[in-house]
Amino acid sequence: ADLSFSDIRDVDFSSSTLIGTSLSQAEEHGANFYNTLTDKPKGEKFTEEKVSLSELILIHDSWLSSGGRNGKQLDLSYTDMREGPSLAGKQLTAIKADNSTFADMDLRSIQMQSSKLQGSDFRKSNMRHADLRASDLSNTMFDRADLSDAKLTSLTFKRKDGTSYQIPCNLENAVITNAKLMGADLRDAILKGVDFTNS
Repeated sequence: ADLSFSDIRDVDFSSSTLIGTSLSQAEEHGANFYNTLTDKPKGEKFTEEKVSLSELILIHDSWLSSGGRNGKQLDLSYTDMREGPSLAGKQLTAIKADNSTFADMDLRSIQMQSSKLQGSDFRKSNMRHADLRASDLSNTMFDRADLSDAKLTSLTFKRKDGTSYQIPCNLENAVITNAKLMGADLRDAILKGVDFTNS
């Protein structure tokens, strides 16, 4: 949209998408741009200049398979992944990506079980068949995301003494408005405060 030279004082743009929007010389005093999505990176922009994503995943896999003795957990917190490599079908189990941006991305069949994803932005993303079991998705944004056939259930783990316990998928206070949820599995999920408007 072209809002150049417009009077947008005190307008509430919170959580809106302003990609490609021109605000040149607009009067913005008092306007609310909280959590808006624009062309500007939100946080650190992901690049593969030093280490590729494939290499980072290999290091993470070593950390995962060794119980933390080798390698290093993949931490994408506060990173904007929109201009990074494709994540469709990637194995990203148990990563940390709090307050990261995955908006408008192809995330079909992504594996993100047991991941820390608090406050991240998945709006408009294609997440069909995504596996998000036992992940912390509290305060995340899924507006207009396609979560068809996604797995948002719990996972069962065993203690050293042989007893088992479950960790649910935590969606507390998530915004899942205008989303597609056909076939999505939300059994046992924590849904306190979730906004499902128009989904």
